[in-house]
Amino acid sequence: MRTEDLAIMFNQEILKIKPRIPGLQEAKEFELSIVQLKEEIGEFEDAYEDHDLVGCVDAMIDLKVFADGVLYKMGLLSDDIYECALAISNANMSKKLGVKATRVVVQSGEAPADANKPIGWVGPEAEISRILTRRAVLCQ
Repeated sequence: MRTEDLAIMFNQEILKIKPRIPGLQEAKEFELSIVQLKEEIGEFEDAYEDHDLVGCVDAMIDLKVFADGVLYKMGLLSDDIYECALAISNANMSKKLGVKATRVVVQSGEAPADANKPIGWVGPEAEISRILTRRAVLCQ
């Protein structure tokens, strides 16, 4: 069982949310999702500041579970989430080591590892669109 399966099970069994046709969340549900995701990022920051590895891991897994739950609420099922993640990963694997100018976080010394899109980089959007279109057709 993948983590996206666990998020979907939670949404179905605890929140009583049934599978949906792919689409954006309604405004109030979206706003709640943003609050929940930001809370987890805040918990991650707090745990890091406290040198709390367990808290960092807990916050990051919760963040992933909330993110997978949002994807489910947007109409994706487990295989769709996995296939979209694979499409994104495949695109990311064609990036090159480098620091993105708008994302420099270190003022001096060696910068942490980061990646840049090389010239001609192809993003995952077309593959994600194909996956969403297939899911929408299957929902009809």
